[in-house]
Amino acid sequence: MKLCEGVYLVGSGDLGIGLTHPLDCNVYILTDGNDAVMIDAGVGLAPELILAEIEKDGINTGRISHLLLTHGHADHAGGAAWFREKLNLSIVAPKGEADMISTADEIPLGLDVGRAAGYYPADYKLSPCPVDKTVSPGETLTAAGFSIRVFDASGHSPSGVCYYLSKDGGLLFCGDLLSYGGYISLQSIPGADVLRYNQSVRGLAELTVKSFFPGHLLFSLSNGYRHLKKAADAFSKLGIPPNVI
Repeated sequence: MKLCEGVYLVGSGDLGIGLTHPLDCNVYILTDGNDAVMIDAGVGLAPELILAEIEKDGINTGRISHLLLTHGHADHAGGAAWFREKLNLSIVAPKGEADMISTADEIPLGLDVGRAAGYYPADYKLSPCPVDKTVSPGETLTAAGFSIRVFDASGHSPSGVCYYLSKDGGLLFCGDLLSYGGYISLQSIPGADVLRYNQSVRGLAELTVKSFFPGHLLFSLSNGYRHLKKAADAFSKLGIPPNVI
């Protein structure tokens, strides 16, 4: 589904528009019409549905060079190993979570907690996925011809990141750090930290953001900065923004 010039939504579960498997996060393709990168990979329970959406949108899967993971939680990284093998992608992940993703370490990623709570099926397992490149906040990543700045998104997960492009008024792919309306996702899982959350959100406050692409719920194609501002304002007043759960 084309959202705006160069950005497609190719996966989305029940906490979105219900495009693919119910547990999938929002999965995006960023393309210049030739080369492309994928942002997040869904839960991995029906990755062929995401692949079908990519093909339906007329995107040449052979031109998708990178898969950028915002963080290692299973609904975002569970499909990474499948796509790496199927499309011969290079996997890019936050440096602080790369080992967890490559070894499918359930405990620091909170999968054991999520499964016990009934969020994931009792027999669900995260597939180990080699990480080809790590990124840290402050870096600029070049992928498929795009210059992508990396920002801190820790607080929801141990070392998550956001991906930002200054083109077209500012595009922000923020994973689960923020959702539409300035909601956050602070959960009772390993790596969740309200003080680091505060720092991550307020660290984005100086960005120009027209298009806002979160990991769940609705996206925003204009005035996307308002969602950052609502959360940053709450933190700046020593409060906590509303939680999506």
